[in-house]
Amino acid sequence: MLLVTGGAGFIGSNFVLSTIAETGETVVNLDKLTYAGNLRNLDSLGEDRRHAFVHGDICDREVVRKLLSKHKPRAGAPGGRRPVRRANFKRRHRRGHGTRAAGSRPGRSLPHERRWANHLV
Repeated sequence: MLLVTGGAGFIGSNFVLSTIAETGETVVNLDKLTYAGNLRNLDSLGEDRRHAFVHGDICDREVVRKLLSKHKPRAGAPGGRRPVRRANFKRRHRRGHGTRAAGSRPGRSLPHERRWANHLV
């Protein structure tokens, strides 16, 4: 099982669709559904059991903790990227620290958090 963050955007949804089609691997898709996220990008999956969508923010430790505890992904991948400007701390914080939120606290991580954080695709 893979964890994909931002998997409802253009790049992320194509990654999710191609991963499921080519490998048959189950994907847990975590997306905040902001300006770029659109669940219609994933309509072709229908009720496919290989796809689980979780509406949430990667920076929300409690959401990530519950997701990792429930699904136990073997690896994770950021689904999409947007340009990062040095002057925009919030954007840089969200992209740089959010993706690693689960494994950035050595010694205080859940068992699956540390394993996931060390296997970003």
